[in-house]
Amino acid sequence: MDYRKIAIRVLTISIGIAALAGVLILVLPSATLLIAKLIATAVFTALAAVLLLLAIKAFEYTPFHPLGITLGILTCFIYLCVVGALWSNSIAYLKNLDIPDRLSITAFVTASSGILMLIGAACMAKKRMFVAGTTFFIIWLLVICAWLINVWFFSFTQVFQQPFIYIILPIQSYSPVFAILLLHRSLCFKAIGLIFAITSCILVQTTLIASGGEIATAPTLFIIALATAWLSSVMAAWNVITFRSIRSSLPRCELATAFLIGIALALFCCIVWYEETTGLQYKTPELLLRMSASFGILASTSLLGLLIGRYIRANAFLWQCTGTLHATCPRCNNQLLLEQGKTRCATCGLSFKLKMEGSGCRSCQYDLSGLKDTSACPECGEPIAIKSTVE
Repeated sequence: MDYRKIAIRVLTISIGIAALAGVLILVLPSATLLIAKLIATAVFTALAAVLLLLAIKAFEYTPFHPLGITLGILTCFIYLCVVGALWSNSIAYLKNLDIPDRLSITAFVTASSGILMLIGAACMAKKRMFVAGTTFFIIWLLVICAWLINVWFFSFTQVFQQPFIYIILPIQSYSPVFAILLLHRSLCFKAIGLIFAITSCILVQTTLIASGGEIATAPTLFIIALATAWLSSVMAAWNVITFRSIRSSLPRCELATAFLIGIALALFCCIVWYEETTGLQYKTPELLLRMSASFGILASTSLLGLLIGRYIRANAFLWQCTGTLHATCPRCNNQLLLEQGKTRCATCGLSFKLKMEGSGCRSCQYDLSGLKDTSACPECGEPIAIKSTVE
């Protein structure tokens, strides 16, 4: 498929609409609203075309099929809602039915939730993240459907409005936890984490519906919900911390980071419990707020430091080396002596760029610099020499 032709056609249409708006300013100076709608339509048409091109591009790669399909469907649906909201506002009958407002809300809800759907679809491309991405995608697809049903059918019914909000908002809040818990390789770990998270979500939903939004009226259930939410969140944080290859693991740093994150989440739960149970009667203790902010900063800093430490661990055993290599020119078969940097074949002029680095063992990362016996790694026994066409 020729993307350039599609892009040129869409941009031509958009420019044509914008040019028409410019002509209408001269011919119909009083039709400012119509001109504004034409310009907005042209802008949204160009933006939709770009997103559709990206969707088709992603669809061409097999791992990103879900991402391309999702982006294409969301783009078309949101574009139709936006354009429909722009032009239906001029029709009195549709305006009396609140069609423009509902179309605007539909476009906003679909766009905001659709971004999270795209994240889930992108995660499906990686095998280890497929289940987590699929779960996250399905949750937010159901959330979009629920909100659209509420907008188009229950928006004027107060009886269903509050129960709907009390059910859907906890699901949205717990959706990242559900997905992240599924990243772990152990089935037992995933099952325990999901039990905690689902229990907390159901308790929050049930208490909100039963108490009319006053969750603190059931203190026992509220404490259980906070405790299970804390446990599932800590397990999800551990999944994020340990989502790496074994070679780049830093066990002690990972445990310290998880410990700090657990304390920060526990202090946050304490603040939520205190504010919900006391309401506005008492001010939250300053010491609790300061401790929560302090451990939150420490947790985020330790997580950043862990990422930097892993990068350093993966690249610390690299040193620039000097020397020469005997090779054969692939163009003229002339025997060459390649030096570090840029060289050129004296016979045919073919250019070479050689970069030699001394590294650790490719299996255990043991430092091999200065090693006299180059047959095998003295730490794990991994052979150092590998077969190569360059001698």
